[in-house]
Amino acid sequence: MTADLQPYQMFIAGDWCHAEGGESFASTNPATEEDWAEIPAASEVDVNRAVEAVRSAFEEGPWPRTSPTERGKKTARPG
Repeated sequence: MTADLQPYQMFIAGDWCHAEGGESFASTNPATEEDWAEIPAASEVDVNRAVEAVRSAFEEGPWPRTSPTERGKKTARPG
């Protein structure tokens, strides 16, 4: 990782984490063509963990019991 790039992590199941394999890649700003951030390269294991976390949150969390009106309020863009 280049020292001046902003490092990022993944947010899976309520926790910030690095990619399982520790790999990452530079994200390039298309306007300047300069690298600006270091992004985790998610593996199949990382993706499966994320999908399992979302499925669990949807099935066991409050979302399926939330009214469509309340869902709309929570997902509307601010402003």
